[in-house]
Formats: sequence, structure tokens, C-alpha cells
Amino acid sequence: MNETVKGYVYRLKPTTKQINLINQTFGCVRKMWNLLLLERKSIYELYGKYPELLNSHQYMNPKTIKEQFPYMYDVDSQSLTTAWLHLKQAYSHFFN
Repeated sequence: MNETVKGYVYRLKPTTKQINLINQTFGCVRKMWNLLLLERKSIYELYGKYPELLNSHQYMNPKTIKEQFPYMYDVDSQSLTTAWLHLKQAYSHFFN
């Protein structure tokens, strides 16, 4: 069989406003990840020897972080939630 594979090439040309929003989104995702990672590390250092305390701690979520940093409401909430879910998943894989 002689099949032809087709492909398309697209070039995106975002406006200055879109570039700023993309950069702000990346920055907010990075800030979200770093804050959540700092919290996880700190709690593990405090309660690492006490599993019952470690498991009972209520970690921050995107909503609580957005309340502390209102400028995060300007970016897409799904990107922030994805960063939070990826960190949760990484920690659950680490402990399993």
C-alpha cells in the first residue's frame, strides 16, 4: 500500500495583548507551583515523622491562593488547576 501522509503547518501571530496574557499565565502557573511546593515541603519537614498529622493537614488549593494574589483571577483557571493537580499527583506517586 502506498499511503500519503499529509500534514499542516500553522504559524501563530499573537497580538501584544495576547503575548502579555500568555506570559502572565506562565508566571502565575509558576508562582502557583512554587507556593504549593513550598507548602508541601514545609509540612513534610514538620509532620514527616507523624503520618496522622501529615495526612490530616488541609493543603492550599488554587482558590485560596487566588484570594491571596488577586491578579491570578486574570489568567485561565484551568492552567492553575492543572499545576495544582500535577503537583498533587507527583506527591502521591512519590509516597506510593
